[in-house]
Amino acid sequence: MSAWMDLLEQLSQLSALPGFLGLLITASVIAVVREWRFAVWALLIQYVLIGLLHLRLLAPELALVRVLSGVLVCPMLYWAARWVESERAHKAEIERREIAAQKSEVPLPPLPWPIQPTNWGFRLLAILLLSVVLYSVSRRFPLPDIAADIAPSCLWLAMIGLFGLVLSPEPLPAGMGLLTLVSGFGLYYDTMSPGLAGVGLLAAVDLVMGLAISYLITVRALTGEVL
Repeated sequence: MSAWMDLLEQLSQLSALPGFLGLLITASVIAVVREWRFAVWALLIQYVLIGLLHLRLLAPELALVRVLSGVLVCPMLYWAARWVESERAHKAEIERREIAAQKSEVPLPPLPWPIQPTNWGFRLLAILLLSVVLYSVSRRFPLPDIAADIAPSCLWLAMIGLFGLVLSPEPLPAGMGLLTLVSGFGLYYDTMSPGLAGVGLLAAVDLVMGLAISYLITVRALTGEVL
């Protein structure tokens, strides 16, 4: 146990710059990439990086709670999206066979990956512009009561999360944008109130949002509407 505590103590002394660079990549993947598997993996890595930054602000056991609450959200999103993909593939296969039977043709095999329209060019350009905005805001209006090397991570997560939430009408990408936005807020909130109550509240919020997003993903697939 002491070895783990020593490791966490060493990680808490690391610079926040590698974590910030990692968050730049993971949040960009979540906002740009349309393949949900890559986005969920990026979200998982993002929670781990945020946990490393939390080590600068919280006791190791509290930072571990923040990491676990985020890591538990990712399987919820994965299984909901995986079930939706399986149901859509099954329905598409049935429709393909029915059409082929009516035309007396052999049905084509399903594609290994669904073809989806994407506007990744616009998203990538928007992220570059957000990076410029982040640099300007962090220089002109620094966040109070927080270390200067952690403040850019809070602002970046908030901006890119809001960007993903507003831009996408689908529950999964919009939900991951909301989770990213709340992660940025939580990173700043733990600076202001680094206690067990605040950490527990934010962990509960993460889990409830994960359940709600998973429910909306399933409902959207079954009814075509978001309740």
